[in-house]
Amino acid sequence: MCSRPKVCIISPCNFEDFPIGGTLTLIQNLLKYMQCEKMLVGLSTSSKAEVGRWSRQTIEDKIYPFLSLFRLNKTKQIIPIRLKFCLYLMFSNKKVKSSGADVLYAHTPDAAFPFLLFGRSLPIIVHLHGSSNPLIHSRYSWARLRFFQRIYSKLLKFVINRADRVIAVDGETFNFCRGLNLCEEKLTLIPNCVDRDLFKPLDRQKLRQQRGFGNSDKVVLYVGRLGKAKGLELLIESFALLRNEVPNSKLVLAGDGEEKTYLKKKSRQLQIAEHVEFIGQTEHKTLPGLINCADVYVLTSKCEGLPLALLEAMSCGVPVVSANVGGIAEVIKDGVNGFLFDVRDAKHVMNRILEGLNCSRQIRKNALVTIQGYLAETASQKITDVVNDVRRKKHKCETVAKT
Repeated sequence: MCSRPKVCIISPCNFEDFPIGGTLTLIQNLLKYMQCEKMLVGLSTSSKAEVGRWSRQTIEDKIYPFLSLFRLNKTKQIIPIRLKFCLYLMFSNKKVKSSGADVLYAHTPDAAFPFLLFGRSLPIIVHLHGSSNPLIHSRYSWARLRFFQRIYSKLLKFVINRADRVIAVDGETFNFCRGLNLCEEKLTLIPNCVDRDLFKPLDRQKLRQQRGFGNSDKVVLYVGRLGKAKGLELLIESFALLRNEVPNSKLVLAGDGEEKTYLKKKSRQLQIAEHVEFIGQTEHKTLPGLINCADVYVLTSKCEGLPLALLEAMSCGVPVVSANVGGIAEVIKDGVNGFLFDVRDAKHVMNRILEGLNCSRQIRKNALVTIQGYLAETASQKITDVVNDVRRKKHKCETVAKT
């Protein structure tokens, strides 16, 4: 038991650049810092990728055993990606278990479900990235029906109570799991984390010049998916009011999603389109430069866990204005290291953005101090400890069974 653990990380992503979001970023941080042997189960977006059998994939100059379940183009899917991934896992159960892993580590409940449904030979860790039902704000209208929401809720409860260990990203998710009668020895709180090697204060003036921002421009930034759950209509409306108070303000939205066309239309209707820039998906390694250009980072989400983009903004010393949802209030203390709002009203949010634009340097300094408690190295070690603990318990059970 002294050897490094072998962990099979399972997630409906390609582990490189799809789908862009906090879960993928966290997994990439874990690939970089977790002290264990890692093998990956996901999907492919390349037409040249091998599908349906174990192969090798290079990520950031490191080679990993990789099982791609299917090939996917990045256009809109008829079947939700997570549902399709779950169905493919049903038929790839034996292939995944043949990886030689000591522990299966799933980053969605539905990715763990196939291994819990028919009994299991390997222990399973489930990483919950929030407590809200993802179908509530699904891009698929049929998935938003209460019938399917109830099915997902039952699946979630099934997985949480049968997994060997559940990792929660914030206190709200932790308490949600306790409310499902999960014993606390199977539940671990490990907040999301930021890679401080990448996300740190940089030469702001130089970066702003490179991106064409003037010295007097006030840059309001959002980074993330342009989806319904992100509540970006409120951000557009708030920015339209902000333009009346701060005529030299600009809004930059970095990301893509099903709401993009609507948000562009909304910007035109409010006559602010020339001051709103949609720059599309941005490579993760270029995000620190973009974030350092901002005067304030704004998050208007309707639901969240503990968003990584928010932590990355704080890590760059950029003031954050955020909706008080999910585990965000566990990180941001209003008026101390950032700003929160509870009222989803454009004028109210605009006033909070103004506070962010005019905040003292102490707010920025406090944010940098706070972020020391959310480092990727620390979170990765804690997750490695969970893996080792689960592996030891499995070994102990096997030893007792043989005697």
